[in-house]
Amino acid sequence: MSDPAFVALPDLGGPEPAHWLTAWSEGPGDWRMVAPPDPGDPDPGEWRAALSTAISDAGGPVAVIAHGLGCLVLAGLAEGAPAAVAPVVGALLAAPPDAAQGLARPAVARFGTGPEGGGPWGALPFPAVVAASQSDPWCDYARAAALARAWDAPLADMGAAGHLGAADGYREWPEGEALMGDLLAAARLVR
Repeated sequence: MSDPAFVALPDLGGPEPAHWLTAWSEGPGDWRMVAPPDPGDPDPGEWRAALSTAISDAGGPVAVIAHGLGCLVLAGLAEGAPAAVAPVVGALLAAPPDAAQGLARPAVARFGTGPEGGGPWGALPFPAVVAASQSDPWCDYARAAALARAWDAPLADMGAAGHLGAADGYREWPEGEALMGDLLAAARLVR
């Protein structure tokens, strides 16, 4: 397998300058940062279309790194348009929000689907790992674990790490880089 391009998918509000996702996207490798349309008032269809375009434009294997709302966007695209995610060889899903519970911001609730709400509930058609915090204000840990099980992805417990964002001190995130590296190494062995 050739080295994948990386597609970075930010949380609600778009990419932040002091965020680990921005730092990673400015590092080595072939990176694409999805610039979501209207990041403050997101439309699920528009965000999924922007992600689909970024994956297609990569022209080969892709690893997706999603934070917050980006996790629901990727899972929703996989559920609704599986051909669009065929190039995805792995995904790191960091701090997915709970779109069904009172913890969710109203804009995030639009991304909830499935019989239980709260997010797309279908198994992902590519290897993935969910990184979740015990103290995320947007998703309690039990709900993050339920999403990981539904997506058929292992759950990495990040401890009391808030929403794994810049406000929580995550300008760099070496644990996340290690999770993604391990996932891609395993994907290479399978292919």
